[in-house]
Amino acid sequence: MIGPREECTRAAIGAHSIPRPRLRLIADKHRKVLIMTPDLRKLASMAKSSGAVDKLHDVFERRSISNWIMTAPMACAVHDRDVFSAIENAELDPSAPDHCLVLAYRSALFDLQKKRVSRRLLKSLSILDADLLPALHMAIGGVHTAELAKFQIESEILASSAANSQLEHRHYSIDSPPMIAATTLIIRGGNSHLFPPHELDALGRLGLPRAPEGIWIAVTVYPDRDGHIVTITFPKGTESVASTVVPAIRARGEQEFSALMSKTLLEEAENVMVSPSVWRSFGDAKRKRLVQHFMGFLPRAVAISSPAPLSEREVSEIVHAHQPDSLVERDPEEVNLFS
Repeated sequence: MIGPREECTRAAIGAHSIPRPRLRLIADKHRKVLIMTPDLRKLASMAKSSGAVDKLHDVFERRSISNWIMTAPMACAVHDRDVFSAIENAELDPSAPDHCLVLAYRSALFDLQKKRVSRRLLKSLSILDADLLPALHMAIGGVHTAELAKFQIESEILASSAANSQLEHRHYSIDSPPMIAATTLIIRGGNSHLFPPHELDALGRLGLPRAPEGIWIAVTVYPDRDGHIVTITFPKGTESVASTVVPAIRARGEQEFSALMSKTLLEEAENVMVSPSVWRSFGDAKRKRLVQHFMGFLPRAVAISSPAPLSEREVSEIVHAHQPDSLVERDPEEVNLFS
């Protein structure tokens, strides 16, 4: 996925979305973390046996940080080293645009690779319950927008100049003990990722247009010895839309930021890693609440048919009907992963 193929040394290596030394900061003594990632193969297996989509919490697993599911084959060893050495071999400097750029690049590559693999998997699932197929389509949608994000970030990396950057980078600190790692490419617009109703309302109040070709926001939560570093990257000119989709951008103070960022990760990310000891410390009630929130925002099968054309609002309400209003409106502190 990086560089001309003729320059590659050999096949792509399995690269971590977050560098392994950073994952060790949140791993247990066996170097395992809890992964909150819906595995589509398990989803397919459950669907064939019972259609038990509501059992998706069973796919939360402890995995070794060296396990294959923690990586994606994104580049050969040479290109991986050349592009990511700035963050692999030195302390992360979130105020440096080139560091934020490669973090966003890795998020985009990881997300795009997962979408490509899932798309191939979907084509092989002809025996699945037909009611589940729309959910899987939604789950792996946005390939075009992910490729656009890859191209835009890649262009700036190859240019090696931040003078005329078309991207904005934001960075934040969360001073809790290291407990979370995550990468995600949040996509809105296009045919597969409709804005949910509350975001449509907010955009309407602000008089903001939606991008029909899709917009993207790359988010990385990077464990640090003193807490967490969060970087957010998006194309210039889309800050108002980005802060509507990721409200943490507008947060006042670290506590509000960590609560809103947790909510966004649970709603949007498919690559969240949690310290096992921290997960146990949350207690049964909070773990149940976190799973409920994560589950509430996983794609569901939704049939859209109407004798009359539907408005954007009506389609959005149908597609997002599985998301209880309480999960949108309740206090985000209830699902704060950092407290």
